[in-house]
Amino acid sequence: REIRYLGTDVLEAGLRRLRRRAEEGGSNQRVLGFRGDLTLGLPLPENSVDVVLAHFSLYTLPGEGERRKALRLLGEVLRPSGRLVLVNPSKTYDPRAIVRESLQLLHHRKGWFSAGWHRCFVYPFSLHLGLKFVARQLRSGRWKAYELDELCREVEEAGFRIQHRETVYGGGAFLVTAGPEKPAGDLSGPITRVALPAASE
Repeated sequence: REIRYLGTDVLEAGLRRLRRRAEEGGSNQRVLGFRGDLTLGLPLPENSVDVVLAHFSLYTLPGEGERRKALRLLGEVLRPSGRLVLVNPSKTYDPRAIVRESLQLLHHRKGWFSAGWHRCFVYPFSLHLGLKFVARQLRSGRWKAYELDELCREVEEAGFRIQHRETVYGGGAFLVTAGPEKPAGDLSGPITRVALPAASE
């Protein structure tokens, strides 16, 4: 079966990045992006998606009711054997710790030159223009920072069964995978750690 990727963002800038990366990776024929609001649902049939990845997205919704509604709508498009992969910031979100861990991963995977390049020319911009902005929003309460048990409870109350949970991004976020309450198969197991994107955003 051919794998197809669907991406949604409330901002057009996010969709432009998606299209650019798809073209760079030679997969633009299998990637479709559309603008949308997660609280209004996705323009997809029910039970039509194998995996839903919500990475640093739901935490920007101010109310627990809105987040639960968005989770339920995501669950509607999942197949009975599908998997939800959710990443949201923790209450110990630390921009510098995120950069340190990402540099360690880059050094391990691609060597000292790549890590040094990103340390000097990429991550300073990510730190000051992106990560620190997120930290300010979390401290102000405009965006939601989680305890791990709190995030899992929110996911379960939206109709999912937790399969896996772990801390990522140097302690700055939690990764949770979950399936429908009555899954058709067992998809439990760890997910590869999420690394800070190398592209300037």
